[in-house]
Amino acid sequence: MENLTLFIVGFCIFACYMSFLLKMIWKQHNIQKKVNSTTLNTETQVDDDKTSSN
Repeated sequence: MENLTLFIVGFCIFACYMSFLLKMIWKQHNIQKKVNSTTLNTETQVDDDKTSSN
């Protein structure tokens, strides 16, 4: 009976750890996507300015 209790407690801790880890990965991915999209938009505007001035 002790083994089952220990397994359940350990599994709950592991499941919480994995859920928070995946939540942080998802959140950082969305932040990175937003930063990259604004960087790409800025680079595109700069490139467009260079080609229009020629």
